[in-house]
Amino acid sequence: MNLIPKSGFLADYVKLYTPLSEAPAEAHLATALAVASAAIGWRAQIRWGESAEPCTLFIMLQGASATAKKTTTAKTGASLVRHAEKLLAEEHLERSPLTVRSVSHTSRRGLMELVATSDQELAKSWETAYPPGLLLDWDEFGMILGNPGDLKGGDYVGQIRTALMELYGGRHGGVQIGALKMPPSRCAVAILATMTRQELEQRVSSGLLRDGFMGRFVMMPHPGRERYMATPPPWLPEHSNIRDRLAAFLAKVSTSKHEMGDVFRRLTPAAREMRESWYDRRMKQLDEDAKIGGEVEAALADAMGRLQTTAMKVAAVSAVCEMAEDEDISEVLIDTRHIEYGVALAEHALTEIKALSGEGGPPVDRYRIKVVRYLKNVNGHGPVKRSELLDKVKFDGITREDRWKVIQSLHKEAIVEISLTRTGGRPAQMVELVRE
Repeated sequence: MNLIPKSGFLADYVKLYTPLSEAPAEAHLATALAVASAAIGWRAQIRWGESAEPCTLFIMLQGASATAKKTTTAKTGASLVRHAEKLLAEEHLERSPLTVRSVSHTSRRGLMELVATSDQELAKSWETAYPPGLLLDWDEFGMILGNPGDLKGGDYVGQIRTALMELYGGRHGGVQIGALKMPPSRCAVAILATMTRQELEQRVSSGLLRDGFMGRFVMMPHPGRERYMATPPPWLPEHSNIRDRLAAFLAKVSTSKHEMGDVFRRLTPAAREMRESWYDRRMKQLDEDAKIGGEVEAALADAMGRLQTTAMKVAAVSAVCEMAEDEDISEVLIDTRHIEYGVALAEHALTEIKALSGEGGPPVDRYRIKVVRYLKNVNGHGPVKRSELLDKVKFDGITREDRWKVIQSLHKEAIVEISLTRTGGRPAQMVELVRE
């Protein structure tokens, strides 16, 4: 990616960890953005009239299982935050201004216990002072999207998603259960989630894409290994020095008494013009497409409403990450290159949402698409045996018998041809693509 900064926290993070990992630089950049946003929290805000939310980011690393090194990449970011916590421990004995928690399976109550406090006065102080920054290192995020075929998910995951949307906006609803009473308050939560591409395709529905939930995530494609490392590279003293500087930056930002404030007021004239031009052109285009299109176009228009805010959050975070050592957050301005970072990542997310929308719908419909796609790829090799097709093209949540019924429905629609061929033994059923 040619938009990786040339200096500052993000640049140093990518330069440090990319050569030490098989993961691509884009994944490390996305991780660094999530980490930095947790430290910044409410010091940079998005304001719409009377409403405001912190510039914390929800990042999703997605890619193939094992080869993409998504979890390893995320754990690297979490480790850096823990290193920053050590620097903060001496001065902040009770509650660190920056923490990280690793989660996989949780509940709404579990989330509230991570971000809330039972101290009424402390919760009240967070309404005007800065609540502590929290990075959620969330491995295998798929369960939050519900089971394959669910449009909205059950009550359990639905409650978690509702809570996450509140956290994105910088507030939580608290807990009022029996003796456990945690009042609602402001919070600053960033998420670094991982998920395989296959699971994302299977679990994401048009309902999720249209209700704004997925529009809150920067979905960073994680294509797999950028390099092959037969042996782990050595961790050298110079690596420790860079890591210490990165951790010191996080500690400095998370304890800063200064703030950027409303990020729209920190735009340079050229940056403001660039952002408005992009937003007007893109939003009008998507709205027009939605009027005459279908679910895909509608999902993109809905997602853009959220992603344009996410783009501003990315711009603000990247600007803070480039500030000089003798500069504080209140002096930071957002210029055109920061807007370019935000727009690029928002467009990344729109591209992913478009692809997922095309894969959307019930699992049976998505399985039809996979079968046709597979048969098209092997078309030059002739018909495929029924057993081979069912072995090669699978789908979680659909039994082998039901998968064959889908293929038979394609035959009735004259999309595939099912024939019998004798191969010396019992006749074998063969499947061939007739038309797309």
